[in-house]
Amino acid sequence: MSWFSYLARPPALLLARLIIGRFGRIMPAGRRTLQDMRHIAVVHWDNLGDAIHLSPVLRELRRNVPQARIVLVSNKRNTGVFFDCPYVDAVLPQEVQEVPGPGRTHGESKSSWRHVWDAARLLRNEAKAHGRVDLVIGPNWLHPVFGRSYFDSLLFRSGLGGRLLRDDRSGSGACQVDPLQHHVPRNLAILRALGASIEDDSLEMWLESKDQAEADELLRAVPSGTRLVALAASAGQLRREWPMARFAEVVDHLPSNEALAFVLVGGEEVRARGGFSSLSRIDGVIDVTGMTSLGGLGAVLGRADLLISNDSGLAHVAAAVGTPVVVVSAHPRDGDPWLITSPNRYRPWGVPSVVVQPASTILPCVPGYTCISDRPHCILSVSVAQVLKAAAGLLTNQQRGDV
Repeated sequence: MSWFSYLARPPALLLARLIIGRFGRIMPAGRRTLQDMRHIAVVHWDNLGDAIHLSPVLRELRRNVPQARIVLVSNKRNTGVFFDCPYVDAVLPQEVQEVPGPGRTHGESKSSWRHVWDAARLLRNEAKAHGRVDLVIGPNWLHPVFGRSYFDSLLFRSGLGGRLLRDDRSGSGACQVDPLQHHVPRNLAILRALGASIEDDSLEMWLESKDQAEADELLRAVPSGTRLVALAASAGQLRREWPMARFAEVVDHLPSNEALAFVLVGGEEVRARGGFSSLSRIDGVIDVTGMTSLGGLGAVLGRADLLISNDSGLAHVAAAVGTPVVVVSAHPRDGDPWLITSPNRYRPWGVPSVVVQPASTILPCVPGYTCISDRPHCILSVSVAQVLKAAAGLLTNQQRGDV
């Protein structure tokens, strides 16, 4: 930590308390358990895959406090994920990223100070309209518990979360949450540390009839009885993008005893990738990039027998609707096992999946760490044959009824 960050802590906390204003809350003595909370705010600033991983948290939170008003402060780009969520009373969109540039999946993140300021403003308005906010959960699940980011945890420090955690610590004084686990059980463990009981860790995506109708229209050209394989060839970082030409080879060579059709999914940015036309124009490939709502995309992936994807949020959308996934990852098998890019943290949850990885980093990337290039690099050592084997295996298991 820099000296500037250390010296900035006291005035930053003071400013946060002035801005946040305790969200109108004057906490009565003795109100210390999660079940006592009547107005709860969950703050979530991360990207699409992380938003999908929040679904079991919201469900289990609602089950534990059925009478509470629960509001979600969400990255505005993810509000479509939660539009029909039955577990929250309101979604408060927050601009946490700049508008993505041409060909980009994610925009640049705004500053931590801006995150705190904007979320505090939203929660102050929420308190004025619906009464004091008893508990703030977030903003980033790891930071409030382990104190790794001071500025991002200002909201949590002023929202009673720290008080609940202090009441639930072990004799050693350490919160009983293991950070070295997949994102979903880690999040639920933190909710458990706040006093919740957990019954179900499955993902959810809340689709409507209009989403299914959208998928019907987009997939109308798929013949009856044809198995459908979805392809997601973009990612939030270029280093995580397997070449389009290799996806095209998978389409050409994927073995199957049945007829296959392919649907190419993703946002407008996919069309800016090199090799896009060579993939989208293959016979049997339906291109719906940039043509779907988020719900429609979920419905399309729900119709697929398999998704072959880069390491991106679409792999988690597929998992939420029950579709098996092959992920092509840039993180090497001999890399740091608990780095944020590791499949140990972010592999598809709750569905059959195979993550195909490079055996090791390629110099100048650091051995035993991960790919740090600003372009596709280590991921290029993943072969078409490896992906074909993984995809064929999952399709065969489905035929046998093993998944």
